[in-house]
Amino acid sequence: MESVVASQSGSDEQTILTALKEVNDALIGIKQSKEVFGAQSREVAALKGYLQLAWYRYYEGQTDYLTVLDAERKV
Repeated sequence: MESVVASQSGSDEQTILTALKEVNDALIGIKQSKEVFGAQSREVAALKGYLQLAWYRYYEGQTDYLTVLDAERKV
């Protein structure tokens, strides 16, 4: 009887350890996703600034329309 209880206890312990590992992996994934999202948000903001600058330079006659189109494509 004791061996059955010990076996069950070991199985429960392994189940708990597996669940904790899965939770930890999920939390790491969430953190990495937030970091990627933050980097992409900063990149989009920079590209929008580049687009505004391209339009300004185009209106001032300092660059051609192709530069504006390139900036729009990147955003």
